Amino acid sequence: SDNNSGICPEVWAALEEANTGHVTGYGDDPWTEKAKQYVRDLFEVDCEVFFVFNGTAANSLALASMCDSYHSVISFDYSHVVTDECNAPGFFAPGVKMQPVSGENGKIEPDAIDWPERLNHLEHPPRGFWQLGDVGPSSPSVAVVGAFGVRSGDLRHFESAPAGDVDAIEGYCLAFRRADFAARGPLDERFRFYRNLDLWWSLVLRDEGEGAAPRRAVALDLPVARHEHREWNALSEAERARLSKRNFYRIIDRFGHRRDLLSAPDPTPRRSR
Repeated sequence: SDNNSGICPEVWAALEEANTGHVTGYGDDPWTEKAKQYVRDLFEVDCEVFFVFNGTAANSLALASMCDSYHSVISFDYSHVVTDECNAPGFFAPGVKMQPVSGENGKIEPDAIDWPERLNHLEHPPRGFWQLGDVGPSSPSVAVVGAFGVRSGDLRHFESAPAGDVDAIEGYCLAFRRADFAARGPLDERFRFYRNLDLWWSLVLRDEGEGAAPRRAVALDLPVARHEHREWNALSEAERARLSKRNFYRIIDRFGHRRDLLSAPDPTPRRSR
């Protein structure tokens, strides 16, 4: 551990090289920016990079930034954050609890998390950050998940639905696999207005072809809220209707006859989305 042993020669040489001249401190210097760019290049993403003192600080701040006080963090039972960090995530996010889980070679699988057994004795159990009930984030049967789901009885009218299996996920908070985007994308560029694109894309992700069981769309109970949509409110009512209808026709053209994609087909007219 570099907490106990001497520094490696390459790092010492780099420090000596940097220890010349004058530059602005507190991160606004070419050395820090170069290190940040190395991180962006390694992960192939344009992102902000924050340097912390050690691994415990990195684990704790990252987990605390994603958790509320009633959340749990599921981790391998011999991971450093479980055995050596004295519940440091709970210091930055009071109430957060570690939930150790066994697995082979330091890895855990969603199926190994026996939530009913873990939580059946609790009246108000903590909500696991990775808890998806019986959904299983790695299950190939799940195509898309998100915070706001909708259902339809006829693929013409959609209405909000509670957490669980739904027909489509609204785009306010929506997640799907990168591989699915590569295989089923790109998004239809004729959608020049956002409205109804989320429904179309959910159905694209779920569709396995006529005669095959579609994959699932699952709405999750997440601590998020919808706020005012500026683009929607900036348009007149007539313009909203015109653009929305144009997009909706694209759903009908492709999926209008695909009642097999509905969880509860019902010809009864419903309130329009």
